[in-house]
Amino acid sequence: MDTSRLLLLVYMVITTSECSETAEPECYDLDTQYYNFNEGEAFNFVHDNLNISVPDEEITWFNNNQTEITADENETVHYHGGSLFFLNLLPEDSGFYSARHNTSSGECTNYKIRVYVLKKFVYEPINNSGITKKVTCPTHVRRTCAKLRGKLTWNKDNKTLHGQNESTLWVENAKKKDEGIYTCVCAWTHNGKKYNTSGHRSLIVPGDLVAYRKLEIISPTNEEQFADEGVGIKLYCKVYCGTNMKRHCNASWEANGVSVDRIEGYSQVVTKEPSNDTIFTAVLTIEKVSAKDFAAEFKCLGIGSIETVHANLTLKRRESIIPLVTDSRVYDAYVVYQTQSMDKVTEDSLCQFITKTLPSVLEVKCGYRLFIHGRDDIPGEDRLELVEDRMQQSRRLMVLLTPGSGPESKEETLTSTRDSLIGGFDWQVGLHHALLQREMSVILIQLGATGPQGYSHLPAGLQHLIQKSAPMRWPEGSRGAAASTHASGREFDT
Repeated sequence: MDTSRLLLLVYMVITTSECSETAEPECYDLDTQYYNFNEGEAFNFVHDNLNISVPDEEITWFNNNQTEITADENETVHYHGGSLFFLNLLPEDSGFYSARHNTSSGECTNYKIRVYVLKKFVYEPINNSGITKKVTCPTHVRRTCAKLRGKLTWNKDNKTLHGQNESTLWVENAKKKDEGIYTCVCAWTHNGKKYNTSGHRSLIVPGDLVAYRKLEIISPTNEEQFADEGVGIKLYCKVYCGTNMKRHCNASWEANGVSVDRIEGYSQVVTKEPSNDTIFTAVLTIEKVSAKDFAAEFKCLGIGSIETVHANLTLKRRESIIPLVTDSRVYDAYVVYQTQSMDKVTEDSLCQFITKTLPSVLEVKCGYRLFIHGRDDIPGEDRLELVEDRMQQSRRLMVLLTPGSGPESKEETLTSTRDSLIGGFDWQVGLHHALLQREMSVILIQLGATGPQGYSHLPAGLQHLIQKSAPMRWPEGSRGAAASTHASGREFDT
């Protein structure tokens, strides 16, 4: 895999070329719905898009082991048409459940749910800033009560709140004494027996700066990731939870519905970024990718008290146009860029290029591996060690130049080495490997115009490379890259 091939694909980044096509599924899969429950509770599930009165002969339900679920009401888990009952849930009931609906017209739809049964309460924070607090009973409790004609009651810290039977509870002029755990309980009857479904809300009266928000999967952003059989790989699951969220949030990986912690050959490390923004990252390490890994469905999970979100990921063998590399390098290119001293337009353009444009073809469509700092680093890892290690694992240095890129003086260069700004230390280490140790080839890409000072402000090593081979030019708004005759893709002779 030479540099000319990679350069050619860089040129193709904003074209419509593709390396593969995806076959249409035979049966339509709807998004999985996720639920958190406490041990010993009951639950009646009906998918949002599934009619409760669908005939039993048209639908088949499966449990976590892909065994058919019975309609026998004496079983803890059983179904009636489009309605699935869970009675007296236990932790071992956690897992995926699904229904396959085959209509008389020949249509096929798969409905999926993921159930988490916990030994501890799941507290859903009350997120409204007014003096009077609105405490809403969680959706799954309200729906169960409505469908099964149950009776709704409220309690606070396990003490009954008499006369409170509506799905919304108001705490007037909330004060510190009103803090606590509010629980709405739906009592319902099935097959002559009584069951409870409950939801718990946590009220903290001001003073803190906690800001809950809808969980967001930051990474992975694509549904496929290329890999080589027999080579190790790391998968990153990064979840944004809100501001100063100390509890009720986590990130985790599953493979085929099973936690990766229970699978031999897999190891998972979960870290929290040290900032006000609460971001958890689960890093899954596969020691050596095998055939079973290409057949597995990986799921990045963001697990909160209110909801569980996910992103699916599958591993795909590299296309045959990319030759198998037998060296020990992990990345095809280490992408270096700098964000200091930029105007807003240039900064936005650079961000768009490194987060979407460049990876969309080189990684997603054509299977190259890029290391992009800020996206692929592990939170808390020593910056200097990280840069040195990833450089040694990369075959090329890809330098993105913008107007004003690069340290402007020796003094600033020294400063950037210490302050962890992207670009300074990375550039120095990369150029050292490329120019002195001759371990890496270099690809230069100019985004937009060079600016009034041209390349005179760049480090001497970069100016030397530019004199030998001019950067590929990527004009803003263009549909392709304009490269000079020197940017033909050959390896640099340094």
